[in-house]
Amino acid sequence: MKLINPHSRHFMWLVMILSLICSNIFLEQALRCQQGQIIQTDQNQKDFLKAYKSVFDLSDQDYRKTGTTMDKVIFPAFGEYSVYWISSGINQGNFLIPDTLPSTFSSVICNPYTNYDWKSADHRSIQFKNTEKKIAVFRSKIESDGYSISWESQYFKNLFETFLYKSMFYFINEDDLSQGILSDSTELLIIPAFNVHKNGEKYYIDSIFSIAPQIKARLQNFLSRGGMVYTEGNACYFIQKAGYLGAGSVNFDDKADAKSNSVDLTSFSTTNPVAFAHKGVKDQLYAGTIPKVTTGSADILATLKSDNRAVIFELSGSKADNGRIICNLGIPTDGGI
Repeated sequence: MKLINPHSRHFMWLVMILSLICSNIFLEQALRCQQGQIIQTDQNQKDFLKAYKSVFDLSDQDYRKTGTTMDKVIFPAFGEYSVYWISSGINQGNFLIPDTLPSTFSSVICNPYTNYDWKSADHRSIQFKNTEKKIAVFRSKIESDGYSISWESQYFKNLFETFLYKSMFYFINEDDLSQGILSDSTELLIIPAFNVHKNGEKYYIDSIFSIAPQIKARLQNFLSRGGMVYTEGNACYFIQKAGYLGAGSVNFDDKADAKSNSVDLTSFSTTNPVAFAHKGVKDQLYAGTIPKVTTGSADILATLKSDNRAVIFELSGSKADNGRIICNLGIPTDGGI
């Protein structure tokens, strides 16, 4: 499949990461800020990866550097630094920084502002710290033809090591989960897509829970302390096996096939930041097949244009033991959108 542009690979997944580390803010003291940049995240952006990487880098700074380009209406000269995610209005999904971008991000498309009206939109503050083992990626110890059945785990490894930070992720398997070996620093657990066995899509995941039944309780513990779980592709069945979707919810016998490895999406959430990504990829998602999932009371973030079935959905609060579970039935980490 031809991508929107060569720099848009994986950025939809980066949106999901950012949604984990932001919080709503209301800045009443500054009605108008006077100097800074708005980073574009729609189809006008020519370098999505560096656009999102700049947000990670800048939000990792505890205190802003002194200089003459800063917007001192938003922050005092020596105040804490933050990047704002515009979550409503005509600039929804874009990022606002109260400064100029460093020269290392010169390829990023952004628009300077001189009189930005804070009251015209809601904003989220990005609070990212580049700590070790912030993210755990599940890679099963079960192998097929010498490779883990968690085939997509390698794509996540490539994403972190190429585009983000090598130290922020690590692999875990069934034994690690069963024994509760998750770093205290871990905020996100990723369950990548699995191989398809000749006996069906459920076979390998059933096998994992058969040899490691303690996984369910360990996931409950992780979520109860505010953790987040993200799945791609057929890994949504992992969530059913863990008890967060009802028995029979994931129906692999009723699948919508992707054309040219992508599906068209519609009915996007207007408030969940995970849905902001659609503006940059022409409402498309890289996928193989999309199973029919009975999502119950989950929040639907995007649906399939052809028959309105859920494609991206979230369980939160009491539905996820006070944590968050996001299921993406596509495989954007593999294909790029």
